[in-house]
Amino acid sequence: MKRNCTAHFNLSLLSAFLLLITATSCQEVGNQENREKTGQKHYTKEELMRINNARKQAEERRINKYIQRSGLPFKRTNTGLRYHIYETSQEDVPTANDGQIAAIDFAVVVLNGDTVYRSKPGRPAEFLIGKDHVESGLHEGITYLKPGEKALLVLPPHLAHGLAGDLKKIPMNATIIYDLHLREVR
Repeated sequence: MKRNCTAHFNLSLLSAFLLLITATSCQEVGNQENREKTGQKHYTKEELMRINNARKQAEERRINKYIQRSGLPFKRTNTGLRYHIYETSQEDVPTANDGQIAAIDFAVVVLNGDTVYRSKPGRPAEFLIGKDHVESGLHEGITYLKPGEKALLVLPPHLAHGLAGDLKKIPMNATIIYDLHLREVR
């Protein structure tokens, strides 16, 4: 009896495995048919990398043109963030650090000059540096500033909202510029 149960179990396991393989194969055939009907191309990893690099280079050129037109001496970090501190603090205080709460006045602008977001007058926005859900480029950029300083931060898409944008006012694959005033950190 025990031997018969083991054989039955093995047969059930084999049947389940074959059913899974069949379902996966049918799904892939269906996916291929859908791609053909809609005109979608199936890209190889190398093709996707080449497309991504071309988009990144094109965006880099747009950012460089913006910086050139501005005439300001932006600094570039290893991540691709550009920043320019246009009003420095005379106080001998340290720059902002991860784990502190930053209070900022800000305007967010896309490269074409349109302002898409702005803090409310007299009510600085606050976030926990290195932790809260804001753009990674803002987390990085704020750490170059002392309280009281004003700066422009240029965030390429990978440091802002990526390929999708914010699904509201920031378009897909957009570079954004923060014009900000770091009011205080605590």
